[in-house]
Amino acid sequence: MLLTVRQAIPADIPALQELIRASVLGLQAGPALAQGGIGLALGFLNPLAAILAFIDPGLAKDANCGPLLGAAKAQGAPVKASAVRNAPAPRK
Repeated sequence: MLLTVRQAIPADIPALQELIRASVLGLQAGPALAQGGIGLALGFLNPLAAILAFIDPGLAKDANCGPLLGAAKAQGAPVKASAVRNAPAPRK
């Protein structure tokens, strides 16, 4: 029996269910086709070289996480009022 993501999430976690329903999964066709073409071309040269097109060298610019995390800890997480009202009682 296969379970979908929505069936696997417990019903008592509405915030998680809302997050999954709102998530969007997509694919950018242009870069994916270019990467596939490079992999195909390298595969003609050497089959093992085809994998080089799919290795991420990590050259993307990262966000400066220190200040972001500091601000998040100082301000707290944003919570909708409805989530607070419907929250279960804390465990003891």
